[in-house]
Amino acid sequence: MYRVASILVVTLTLSLIPAAANAQDWYDDFFFGWWDPPIIDEGMDLVGRDLNGTSLNGGVDGVQVTMVGMTSVWKDRKLHNLLLAGGRFFQASCIKSSGKGGVPNPGSGLLSTVKSTPGCAPQANSWMADVYFKALLSTGSSAWLRLESVRQDPNPKNQDVSLYKVSYTSSGKKSYLCGLDDSGNPVEAVALRGTWDQNEGTSTGGSWNGNASYFTFACVNAALGKCATNGYAPWRKVRPTGCTSDKCLVSLRNHHQACSRMMRADYCGDGTSYTVDGTDVNLYDEYEVRQDSLAWNIEGEWGADGAVCLTATRLSTVNPTCAAKLAKAGCGSTANFSSTTLLIAEFLPGAGTKSSSTKKTFASK
Repeated sequence: MYRVASILVVTLTLSLIPAAANAQDWYDDFFFGWWDPPIIDEGMDLVGRDLNGTSLNGGVDGVQVTMVGMTSVWKDRKLHNLLLAGGRFFQASCIKSSGKGGVPNPGSGLLSTVKSTPGCAPQANSWMADVYFKALLSTGSSAWLRLESVRQDPNPKNQDVSLYKVSYTSSGKKSYLCGLDDSGNPVEAVALRGTWDQNEGTSTGGSWNGNASYFTFACVNAALGKCATNGYAPWRKVRPTGCTSDKCLVSLRNHHQACSRMMRADYCGDGTSYTVDGTDVNLYDEYEVRQDSLAWNIEGEWGADGAVCLTATRLSTVNPTCAAKLAKAGCGSTANFSSTTLLIAEFLPGAGTKSSSTKKTFASK
């Protein structure tokens, strides 16, 4: 189960990949030759309750971070160019091209011209300490972010997940990008390729842009980071029952996006959140990355673009503008899992805030 949390996002620019490339998952696949990302067999069997939230990501002094540049990444008074794949950083020299333009763009015919550097591997965690990134804020100003440390997620099911402790200094005072937890310790982040539209009430609100020129520091106490650390790391692939070749592996990229929509109760898929922090939710999927172990009330089905159908809202006080068209008979049946319905979410009335003690239901069509 999840308790919905805000989406804490920091976007960083990767220097050597042109904006036009929009390489989607190709980069994660390309680097798999140098390290071993997990291929998850169906039935990873993550269960339990979590908390939802309203925010997509974090900021600096209360100002949203929209982009962090990596054309000038500082380390030991030197400039470096890095790439991101599978939540880890590589030197940009890991990708070379013998073709004109050198743009590794899926479907462009240029993939055959891309060459790798022998022995290329992710940067060691010790090397990544004290790397500085320049962040662009929503106000148009900028701030330097310091990567203080990197460690492997201690959860044995997340051996492929790196956690980053990121800080910044403002008016001579150091603060942490993702804030502090209840014990006063810095909250860490996961590095995710691409950016998320943080607008609300727009056709692109909450959507993911897979442009490989940018990446996001997704705080683990917010929606994007929570979804990555609770089974749906977007670089992962699951091996369905009966799958015997790489051709039938299923990427969890869209599952991560569906999870981020669900966490924020972004029913209409326009970036608008219809929940409050601290509301209990439960979710599960067709491949049993997360299994349903709770006899809770079904909220609805979720896909990458928002709710696919809706039985009830987790809060009785909200009225999503799209609620009427989402009311469908049979909503929440596991038989509905498909390329559109990726997750099913449930909630426990009265388990979260006082306002969630009574669900709001919708008549099915």
